[in-house]
Order: sequence, then C-alpha cells, then structure tokens
Amino acid sequence: MRAQYLANLGSASYGSQTRRLLGDEANGGPTLLIGAGQLAQSVAPWLTGSELWLWNRTTERALELARELAKRDPARPVRVIEGDREAELAAWRGARNVIVCIPSDASSDAARGAAWRERTDRRGRVIHLGLGAHGAAPWNELPELVSLGALFEMLQAQSELRRRQFERARRACLEKALLRSLSANSSHPHSWEDLAAFDSL
Repeated sequence: MRAQYLANLGSASYGSQTRRLLGDEANGGPTLLIGAGQLAQSVAPWLTGSELWLWNRTTERALELARELAKRDPARPVRVIEGDREAELAAWRGARNVIVCIPSDASSDAARGAAWRERTDRRGRVIHLGLGAHGAAPWNELPELVSLGALFEMLQAQSELRRRQFERARRACLEKALLRSLSANSSHPHSWEDLAAFDSL
C-alpha cells in the first residue's frame, strides 16, 4: 500500500517546502537565513546541505538560534553574521540562497535587492516568507524569488494531493479486505467475477 499509494507524500510544513524548493541549490553554497523569530526557528532545521548563515537585527537572537541548532546537530556548520546592515548586505552578496523570515521593509529592501543582484554567482534563490502573494518592489524584479503567497499555494496543492492519496489508499485497503473475506482460505487470485461483485456493492 505504501509503495503504490502513499509514496512521496513528504511533509507539508514551510520548512519542508523551503527545502524542497532549494533542491540541489541547497548544496551549492551558503544559505543565509534572515530573522530569528518563530518562523525562522521552524525553517532553520530544514536548511541542511551546506553552511547556514544567520542574521538578525538583534545578534543575540541569532546566537540563541545557532545554539539551538547546535544542540540538534553539533557537526552542522552554522555561522552567525554579526554586525550592522553592511554585514548583512555582504552576506547577501556571498550567499547562494537567502531565506527571509521577516516582514518586507521598504527602507531596507532596496539595498537587499541590490546586494543580491551584485553577486558574481547568478545561481540560487530568494525565498521571502514575509512577502504576500502579490509581492512588492524590489522583489518582483527578481525571477528567482518565491514569496510566502506562492509557497502557501504550493502547500495547499500538496495538502490536496495528500488527501487524494490517502483516500485512494483507504479505498484500496477496503477492497483488499473485502476480497480476502470472500475467500479467506484461498491462495488463488480472485477472478474478474469477484471484482465485479465488489463493484456492485
């Protein structure tokens, strides 16, 4: 049943979807996580595969998150970006991927978008979990951007897929149980007549 009906279900959290979106890009270089609040704490454990950089307006919060991650996996490479906005922008220029877990901020986003475009390596992705479905400047100009709205749509689609898969698996279990009850002692496959009888129930 698992192989036929329940394969590739996976998890349906923001963290799992973020990791899925990064795909092979997650192994190509550092991932910068902006923020250290509840959303960042739920996403950070999923950002495996390469060094994780943490930046938060309050450095101590980023250090707390780094300590929590170290408790889960002491060997995991995590670096806290300490310093002011210039340190953050330098990290934007050096990261392969950036995950933003803070609200959009017009006074800072222009500089962040510019720093992202200044990278020498053009691969990678920005996943902005503080941005609505319609986005905002300057993020709308980035083809590699995924907003919270787009991620939420993906989660809804995956949840619907999971619901359909579970329903198919449930029906298959009921069918298998009924076929077994029709001939509990038989080792022979059931005939088409049995299937027709089941279909008429």
